[in-house]
Amino acid sequence: MKQLLLLICFLGYPRSTHGAINCKNPSGRAVDWFILFKLPKLNTGKVHTVGTEFFYMDADNQNFKITTMQNVIRPNRNPLFQTLKPLYSNSPFIQSYAMYNDQEPSGKKAAQTKAHSKGALAFDKSNGFWMISGIPRFPAEVSEGYHFSDEQKPFGQTVLCVTVPNKVKELIEKIFKTTNPNIYDQRNFTVWEGKPASKINLDFRTSGNNLVKVFAKSAKIGKKDTYTQLISPGLKSKLNVDTWRPNLRNGKKVAENEPFTCVGDLNRQETQFKRGGLSLCLKNKKVAETFRELYAKPGQIPTCKMSSRKNRKICQHRQKLL
Repeated sequence: MKQLLLLICFLGYPRSTHGAINCKNPSGRAVDWFILFKLPKLNTGKVHTVGTEFFYMDADNQNFKITTMQNVIRPNRNPLFQTLKPLYSNSPFIQSYAMYNDQEPSGKKAAQTKAHSKGALAFDKSNGFWMISGIPRFPAEVSEGYHFSDEQKPFGQTVLCVTVPNKVKELIEKIFKTTNPNIYDQRNFTVWEGKPASKINLDFRTSGNNLVKVFAKSAKIGKKDTYTQLISPGLKSKLNVDTWRPNLRNGKKVAENEPFTCVGDLNRQETQFKRGGLSLCLKNKKVAETFRELYAKPGQIPTCKMSSRKNRKICQHRQKLL
């Protein structure tokens, strides 16, 4: 009887998700996906940011919120840190991981034959996360611990994290055979050894059954704009695209057309037409509507009702920042 009671207690107890390998919200709770936009460092007279604040939304809270008290440097209330924490704490749950970036944390730049691609992934025996970003020199190698540097503050960048079943790992290995990212830290992760495709258009489901489309291309395909020649035909729709705007310190790399929102590696620059890279397109009508709202004209954004004057100003100018 005693053993039976112990078994019932064990099965009935809501086990923590903090040790599991998945995307995490700012509090460290598991989420199926999140999107974060790190603001650029700006001093325009109307908007003052230091380059560590961020907008954030996830599967449970699908509206962007500006968070100036939290930032991407501090561990506290930071979804990037919370998601990567199992890596830096050498979690026994981790079976494999990889970090990749064309600008390594050391400052070394990858060869032009490598993808213009940045991100990280990790898996346990059942699930994992795939985080893609535009942040240079990020994330730091596992041996170095989590940190952000001054070089990562000036520009705005987007991060998309999706929680995925373990079987997606094999899919990523095949995708990386095509894109050829610069992997600078890994354990038990190998790129597929088969013949690479020149371009990829495929689907997978997150652990929460949300549809994600992957559009990827090889550098060997020749000069191809991923947005007009891969994503738009693949989604069979026109796109609202926002990538590199140096005058606004914006490197967002986001495309949207309801019900899809795409976050990717590549800018719409001729120099990057010949680079490998990818975009993940999340099917979610509400997220797409939120991104479309970001392009509204000043005075037409109804969601800037914030008590903080600073937050209100940032929100009112977010169509420029994002």
